[in-house]
Amino acid sequence: METWIFVLFVIGILPGLCPSILSAPQESRNNYLERRKAFLAAETKQIVGAGIALNDKEKKLNEILISAKEKEVNSGFSTTFAPTMNFLVGRYLVEQSAVFNIIKQMPKGGILHIHEISIADPKWVISNITYLPHLFYCVRTDFFSSLHFKFSENPPGTPPSDCRTDWTLVAQSRAEIGAEVFDALLYTNFTMSTPHPDEVYPNTTMSWLRFQGALTALTDLYFNTVSFKAMVKQGLERLVQDNVQYIEIRTIMNGLQELDGKVHPPEYTFQQFKEAIEEFKGEFPNDFSGAKIIFTSIRVPENKTLILEQVKMAMKLLKEYPECFAGYDLVAQEDLGGPLVDYIDQLLYPSQQGVDLPFFFHAGETNWEGTSVDRNLIDAILLNTSRIGHGYAINKHPGVMEAVKTKGIAIELNPISNQVLHLVHDLRNHIGAGLIGDNYPVVVSSDDPAAWGALPLSHDYYMAFMGLAGETTGLTLLKQLAMNTIKYSAMTTDEKAVATKLWQAKWDKFVGDVLKQYGYP
Repeated sequence: METWIFVLFVIGILPGLCPSILSAPQESRNNYLERRKAFLAAETKQIVGAGIALNDKEKKLNEILISAKEKEVNSGFSTTFAPTMNFLVGRYLVEQSAVFNIIKQMPKGGILHIHEISIADPKWVISNITYLPHLFYCVRTDFFSSLHFKFSENPPGTPPSDCRTDWTLVAQSRAEIGAEVFDALLYTNFTMSTPHPDEVYPNTTMSWLRFQGALTALTDLYFNTVSFKAMVKQGLERLVQDNVQYIEIRTIMNGLQELDGKVHPPEYTFQQFKEAIEEFKGEFPNDFSGAKIIFTSIRVPENKTLILEQVKMAMKLLKEYPECFAGYDLVAQEDLGGPLVDYIDQLLYPSQQGVDLPFFFHAGETNWEGTSVDRNLIDAILLNTSRIGHGYAINKHPGVMEAVKTKGIAIELNPISNQVLHLVHDLRNHIGAGLIGDNYPVVVSSDDPAAWGALPLSHDYYMAFMGLAGETTGLTLLKQLAMNTIKYSAMTTDEKAVATKLWQAKWDKFVGDVLKQYGYP
């Protein structure tokens, strides 16, 4: 019987009997094009920012922005498109962009996902912090010969077990090798800079190894009384220069070390953060809305006892300093760090004590599926996380996707970080494209910009705008992303109102300034 049906189909009898199976109902070309237009319009209404109505000046700026974007996209078909290149080598293309020039000037609201040691400019750190007296270094045994640093009024003694050299005075090596050469070597240790990143870091393991080496060196320089406040303030100043008005700083809050070797408790580090932030806000009241701290623990199995102590400290800081303490997170290379469920006793402790400690979990920073790694997304939801850091594996968990949308749990997108650390190479394939296209709650952040030589936020905004959003998506997306950083922040309602007022004034000025640059009154 099946053979006869096949024969009838081939000779044309069955198609004649059942035309509806093989073709759509007859319609005119114009009708089809109208249906197509309506379909595209419906899609456009789903994009983040689609509900924003632009005023006349914003519409004119949007035309300028879309025109510049279309030129870069069209050029990308025949030459090179920056979001498809590893940022470590493609940065120069971004900085030649007319779109990037506009984005740099744009007030971006806040950064909600960034780590303390990666805010300050590494070149500034080299020119200023490493020229301070009493600074020693040793060379580590890892593949990339990363560095450890230590400020000490006397030679520090036995170096750490992961060093293969004795302590050497930085000033001595700089004098022997020459300042220019030595400082260039420092830059390669503080960042992942290399002319051939896809060869030097061919996979996630190698990129994370170099990344962690850079973070180790910067951590040593950061958490001491000699340089701490200077590095915090330089990072905040750099933020303002990049037209960012607010920040939530994730910090491991190590104890600050004195030159004589004395180490202060972590609470002292928090107090120094608080003082530096308040002093900076006083210096830049018209540019900076403030900052909050997210205390982070290192997620490794042997740290469980320490993590419980740190959770308790987070509860204490939240109670005593609600105006500048936001909550708690766990951090690590997610593929290798223990999953969140391994620390469930520690993470449930606040609720068992009747304390609502806000969580801001890193989760889903992985390409794996159905493993303990990507299931961190599920635990983050069940533990009532306020936001999700990265969330790269979220499309593999429809239940998580539904939860973040219905509960308004923002996904902190970090496109350049995900690219450099080998989750995705071509940012057009980043999971954020789908989240932006379907109006999920998202914010754009930068994670560790110092490690890849990026600005605090402008480079990531450019990549999101050009790589994660369509050719015809313009100013409404950028405006909504900036507004989302305030909406999904840990600020109180009153604080958000103040921050919004500051941002709006800067936004209106930005629109007028760019129009003047392009010859409009």
